[in-house]
Amino acid sequence: NRLHAELFDTYDLQDVVRFIETQTYLNGDRYSFKDHEFQKDIISDTTRDVYCQKCAQVGLSEIMARYVIGLCRIMPYFSAILTMPYAGDAGNFVKTRINPFIEGSPDLKEAMGDLDNTSIKSIGTSLFYARGTSGETAALSVPADLLVHDEVDRSDAFTLAQYQSRIKHSRWKLTRLFG
Repeated sequence: NRLHAELFDTYDLQDVVRFIETQTYLNGDRYSFKDHEFQKDIISDTTRDVYCQKCAQVGLSEIMARYVIGLCRIMPYFSAILTMPYAGDAGNFVKTRINPFIEGSPDLKEAMGDLDNTSIKSIGTSLFYARGTSGETAALSVPADLLVHDEVDRSDAFTLAQYQSRIKHSRWKLTRLFG
């Protein structure tokens, strides 16, 4: 599938579900959607804009992290930005949620490039950014194919609007908002 995708320059956004199930782990076991099957529907949605109102402790922040990193892994030259209300929140999220599942995945570990910190990661030929929404420069100079805004209700609305310009020249122009 990956060879076909590269030869014909086509990618299926639904491939990320298979990647998450086969290449990422939770507590030493392959990640499973068991008892959270609704998550598959959310991350398999191929529409450009997805808006999701979430309640606490349903695992959507976790699956969105896996979704963002998974797309960066399976789609060459892809760029994604995950935002949270504050840069400190985003950095802590990367340290406590994203880094552990990258470390637990041989495939992701091998794909990690030289850029690997709490605000930017190179994964193969793709880039992942973690940003806050407070501060006037948060949305500047970062091109993207995918924007994932977590905790939208606590985020700066003006900065969220600025992020939309980051996907202007992307062929994908994907936006996912959660709050």
